[in-house]
Amino acid sequence: MKLYKRKDRKSWFLRDKGRLTSLGTKRKAFAEQLLEEYLAKRLGIYRVPHKRVNPFIEPYLTRCKKFNKATTIADKKRTLRAFKDQAGNPWLRQINQKIVESFLDSRIGARSKDPISPDRYNSERQILNNFFTYRSRSMYSKRIRVRASRKRRS
Repeated sequence: MKLYKRKDRKSWFLRDKGRLTSLGTKRKAFAEQLLEEYLAKRLGIYRVPHKRVNPFIEPYLTRCKKFNKATTIADKKRTLRAFKDQAGNPWLRQINQKIVESFLDSRIGARSKDPISPDRYNSERQILNNFFTYRSRSMYSKRIRVRASRKRRS
């Protein structure tokens, strides 16, 4: 399934198995958004929120206080805030595996000024995975595949 624009028409079409379906828009960005929503509906996802990451961090940390120690909560808060700051508080629709991996690859140790260790890399990857799993379960939205990111070996 992909976007298609006929030479003799101004609007964009959706090509699926040889069928053309008009999207009724002349703007490519809006057509790409409609394609993404159509694919989400096809996967059984009916609500893709148009919100930023920031409003979901505090409820997640509040929920984690029931199950985790204070030091773990502080670690999660630090990792999630660093992700939000580096990515620029992105829209939930924009987050994908590439953004998460670039965040993890760019992390630098506070004391050593070297890239973070493989253990720290994996723990931050796990924190982000748990956050996005919580968000996708609490809302009907697209699943962000952090788990598919490579683990680092020592």
